[in-house]
Amino acid sequence: MGFTVLFAVVAVVSLFRLAEWLWYADGVHITHEAERSGDRSSWFDGLSKVFSQPIVGIIKVDWKRARRSPISLSFALYPLIVLASPVVTAVQTGKIGTSLPLWLLISGTWVAGSLFALNVVGQEGAALPITLLSDAPERSLVVGHVVSGALLIAPITVVATVTAGLLSPYSVPVVASLGVSALVLSTMSGAIATGIGVGFPRFEAVSVSRSTKAIVPSVFAFVIYSVVVLVVALPTVIAHSSITGHALASFVGVERFVIGLSGTVTSGALAGLAGAISMYIARDRVSGYRL
Repeated sequence: MGFTVLFAVVAVVSLFRLAEWLWYADGVHITHEAERSGDRSSWFDGLSKVFSQPIVGIIKVDWKRARRSPISLSFALYPLIVLASPVVTAVQTGKIGTSLPLWLLISGTWVAGSLFALNVVGQEGAALPITLLSDAPERSLVVGHVVSGALLIAPITVVATVTAGLLSPYSVPVVASLGVSALVLSTMSGAIATGIGVGFPRFEAVSVSRSTKAIVPSVFAFVIYSVVVLVVALPTVIAHSSITGHALASFVGVERFVIGLSGTVTSGALAGLAGAISMYIARDRVSGYRL
């Protein structure tokens, strides 16, 4: 227990140090910056073929904020506390159990939705009046924040979950269904977060370190979003758990893969329903928002 707490404390402190280093270590390299800008421009040009320009603009702002001020997104470190115990257990035993892939899935899903979409209106700051005066602000704000989080975190969540699953006692078919769950849930979590964030926005900056303030989602939004994500992910967790999944497979008389796939489909349906309702609420409130 003591080692677990120490791991969580060291991880949080290390991220703050890394954020400060990234901020001050970004020197002036005109040629290299121009090359990287060209690469990013090509990437955003590709996104422009899929999404409208206002949505791509929101994605640009989100990613630029994450790069220039990563400490303002330090609230996304909360899952590290949850991951501490299974990671420490895996390190101590030298083996990856069946619980770590599930924790990676839940943590990645939580981060993907909360990173940009849990405070859709509040994080606009001084730019909010201009944003609300643009064409269809509700669509660009809501969809843009959902896509920016999904594009960044969903691939990481899927790779981490599948990798841990392959190194665990899970069979390959069960890992495949777990990977589909990771993709669907981490992609849809941003949609789930939008309506909650608009319903409980935060506009004022709070202290995120001794000398830094940033606008982060409200406590109410955090709590409600966390509960909804856990409820949505519960069928996948139950179906892929080594205990309950095996018990269900034995009781019904089918392969573990069938139970896992059933959990994936159920969680996907819940995520789609919750995401659609939440996005509808978010778009409706943003379109009628008055300063």
